[in-house]
Amino acid sequence: MKKVHKLIALTLAVAMATSLFATGCNQSTKSAESNLSTASGTQKKDLKFIYICKKLTDDWFKEEEAGMKKAAAALGVSYAGIDADYKDERTMQAIDSAIAQKADGVAICASNQGLGSAIAKKLKEAGIPYLTVDDVLLDEAGNPVPYVGVPTKTAGEETATVLVKTAKERKFFEAGSKYKIMIAEMAQITTCHEMALGYKEVFMKEIPGVKESDIVMVDVKDGSFDSSIASVTAAFNANSGMDHWIIACVDDYPAYAAVKMLTENKFDFKNALVSGFGAYQQSLDIFNMGGDIKNCYFSMGLDPVSEGEKALKFLYEHVVNGTAIPMETRLGGKIISAGNMEDQFPGGKVAK
Repeated sequence: MKKVHKLIALTLAVAMATSLFATGCNQSTKSAESNLSTASGTQKKDLKFIYICKKLTDDWFKEEEAGMKKAAAALGVSYAGIDADYKDERTMQAIDSAIAQKADGVAICASNQGLGSAIAKKLKEAGIPYLTVDDVLLDEAGNPVPYVGVPTKTAGEETATVLVKTAKERKFFEAGSKYKIMIAEMAQITTCHEMALGYKEVFMKEIPGVKESDIVMVDVKDGSFDSSIASVTAAFNANSGMDHWIIACVDDYPAYAAVKMLTENKFDFKNALVSGFGAYQQSLDIFNMGGDIKNCYFSMGLDPVSEGEKALKFLYEHVVNGTAIPMETRLGGKIISAGNMEDQFPGGKVAK
């Protein structure tokens, strides 16, 4: 009987030792896997990235969001977009929502650049990495937030150079010609204002005999069609009797509004030049009008899809691998005209 008891005790001891060994190995394995995961940069949990946008239904931002969704799918992470609809209150509510959802990273194009300090403070306190897209933001210390966007001043300069060259070829500036240059800008947005300055500097430098009074600066507010057509129409009517018009815009919507305004006023498009920025649906609509309208129009063709992809990947690499987000990333483009519109609109469609 004692032998049986000893045998049972021995068997239990072996079983317990085996169990403890297996448990210890399992814990060590999990620990090693966790350490390996951290060291190699492999994500340890489902990651969620949020894009807070001032107007997600705008064509530009829809394409930008498509790029973020594409990157999220490729990286195997979750994505959500929040539309602030140009309202400051909604922007701040969206920030609170991102914090409540414990977002791993936030990309933002704020409804108002003046919100930069409040946005930065909330996200920093929550420990959520962030970057801004398209519009520059400053944090509570007045320092720029990491930015992904376009080289706006350079774009204005390049487009203005083409406009001046074309205007000279079409004899806009011959003696006796009465012309005006309208620059349709969004004065409250620094990136748009930079573009307007790029336009103006080239016009002042390259047009023979040009005076400050020959250039009309027009604020199209939020850049929507309704706001733009009201602003450009008022400027056109205030400068009646011109033989030639050059209308340089910081976005495609104001450019489309300018074309509509000139059409309604039965202005001869042989004597007009109009430029947009972005070369998306509104540009395609203008080109599709054909004739002299098509030949008077230019826009800087960009790739908002790639911009969205890059922004989300920067956030992902920072969260997963600890890679610093670059302070400034600018993606350029090329000028689209009637002669090369197929490059931007293959098959006559907006490329996604």
